[in-house]
Amino acid sequence: MSILVTDSESSRFAANALRDHRSLVPYPYGSFDAMDSSSTVATPLLAGFALTMATIVITNADKFRWADWVLAHLTIAVVSLVMCVQAAQWTRTFRVRPWEVAEWWPEMDSSKQAILIDELVNHDERRQLWGGIQTWTYRIGVVFLLAGVAAALVPPTRAGDISLARWIAIGVAGLAFVAEVAWVLVSNKLVSPPKKVAATDSHAGDDGDEVAGSE
Repeated sequence: MSILVTDSESSRFAANALRDHRSLVPYPYGSFDAMDSSSTVATPLLAGFALTMATIVITNADKFRWADWVLAHLTIAVVSLVMCVQAAQWTRTFRVRPWEVAEWWPEMDSSKQAILIDELVNHDERRQLWGGIQTWTYRIGVVFLLAGVAAALVPPTRAGDISLARWIAIGVAGLAFVAEVAWVLVSNKLVSPPKKVAATDSHAGDDGDEVAGSE
């Protein structure tokens, strides 16, 4: 028999889904909002900047020491960042929270609830796939953009004729490139969920089974 889902039932559905599927819980908890903000603000701006810079290099190639390499880096950056925006759209398409599912299906029985949890897990697997693509295309885009900027700052003159201010600009851009590459290599380890969270979640699942069985 179907029942009308109340707030408590919605919370119970979310609890049942999260209890057995820890991957449905984002970590860090603010990652959903961060990815939305990145895809709607930062990524388009960076792509536009890279495209504008590439246009300048094309029309003033003689003013750059490595114009072709700069264009190669900027092209990779633009393509990667545009792909990031597209991946973000698909990431958002498959991102759904358990209580939202309960609100969309106000009447459900236990069998329907099991089907909806399976659909929720399927959506989350696709969200993780597209989210990974979004993350890596963004990282690649930023890395190559910084490399292009650093290369573009080197003038077509002898090293001895380069001013101190230009050397500082080249150094800052180069350090930013190295720092970004280092961050890409270590970021996954820094934002991984603590082991205590997984252990606590495992115990919570055992308690949840006992509660569900007593009702």
